[in-house]
Amino acid sequence: MTKHWAKAPLEKAISKGWMSKVEDKFAPDKVVYVEELLALLDTKDPGFKADSLDKLLDQYAIQKSFVLNRQSAALILNAYAKETGKAIPANLVQISDEAALAQWVKDPVKAVLALGWLSPQAGAFNPANQITRGELAVIADRI
Repeated sequence: MTKHWAKAPLEKAISKGWMSKVEDKFAPDKVVYVEELLALLDTKDPGFKADSLDKLLDQYAIQKSFVLNRQSAALILNAYAKETGKAIPANLVQISDEAALAQWVKDPVKAVLALGWLSPQAGAFNPANQITRGELAVIADRI
């Protein structure tokens, strides 16, 4: 059953061709992989080439076959924002676990939260939480 908050974004992402159904289902709770976020960015923004992020992924030992977590998503989305010239708003979103974030992900997290592409979960960022198809559809709708 599709979660109420994910249904409309999933339907939109599928109808626009940004995502596909899984075995003819929406599968909002299915985790996604790094390569799925990269493919979504390529599809949604034909002027962007996700391969341009290969060096960044290598630098942080992120494989395209890895399950996508929130900190990897923040790193990738921040790089996408920079490469495509998106202006990062100056407003800061407060999160309760900021001190626990790895140094390399602090600025990307701040940027994607300010852009509204990712949202806090119960006031925290939760960097290790895995991204689901429902969340990926929401991200697609926001960027």
